[in-house]
Amino acid sequence: MSNIRPFREEPNWVNKALIALAYVLLSWIVTTQAVQTMGNLLSLFMLIGILLWVLVVRQRSIKYFVRYHLTQAVLLNMTLAAILWLLTALLGLMLTVPGLNILGGILSQTLFSDMPIGNLFYASPKNIVVMTVGFVMALYAIRGRYTELPWITDGVRYWV
Repeated sequence: MSNIRPFREEPNWVNKALIALAYVLLSWIVTTQAVQTMGNLLSLFMLIGILLWVLVVRQRSIKYFVRYHLTQAVLLNMTLAAILWLLTALLGLMLTVPGLNILGGILSQTLFSDMPIGNLFYASPKNIVVMTVGFVMALYAIRGRYTELPWITDGVRYWV
């Protein structure tokens, strides 16, 4: 038996479960953060990214699957937080322009206000979208698949 590992080993169930947990946990962090403080969240994700780079990505002994998906989870949620931050800034700008302030208020209320989902819980459309993305990515990780996300996957392959 050779000591040379194949380039892409099959991940075990522990790797898959931890990656799925990372996707859901990072998505949950984005949903629980107040929309006005997304800049702070971007700083947190930058810190997580630096720690990920030092502790995981540079360690070639860690499986490629784990390094790929952890990097993708951080970059994906960083991108979602940046989009939400920019959307909030744009809507805030719309609120200051006469004529657009009504539309900006309606859009802000629609996107960021919690509404009842059945009789169980309240969630905003922003939270639903972010958590759905997290769960879909977690399902791909549990199945042992590599995902292709526009713009994000290129960065992941460059890093890993």
